[in-house]
Amino acid sequence: MNSPLDLTHAPLLHDLLDLDFGLGPVPEALHTAYTTRVFVDDGSGLALILRRHADGAEISLIFEDAVLLESAGKFAPGATPDGFYRGRYVVEGALTEQHGTRTFFYLDFVDDEFSVVLAAARVTAEFSPAPV
Repeated sequence: MNSPLDLTHAPLLHDLLDLDFGLGPVPEALHTAYTTRVFVDDGSGLALILRRHADGAEISLIFEDAVLLESAGKFAPGATPDGFYRGRYVVEGALTEQHGTRTFFYLDFVDDEFSVVLAAARVTAEFSPAPV
């Protein structure tokens, strides 16, 4: 397993669907090669685990000290990511990029028009190779 990618301070509104773990010549394309396996809320953070179609390799998006702010639609395993970016959110009447230690992230999925907005203190992506 490679070191996690820290996405916490990714450029604002930058598309994060292609993650470069340095494993090959091309970044991992979440929107074409992966579907969601599970969305986990463990009480202290959220994790979205995606599985690659071709071989079962997985990417875990981990949102530490996270708060789910909005959701639309219903999560279903197998949903295809359609958008993932750091954005702004209205807090106390003002549009802001960060509130306290948390930054805002948006995730949209093709299937079932599922989407979430969350605030997290840290966001990382971890790659796990396909099982042997």
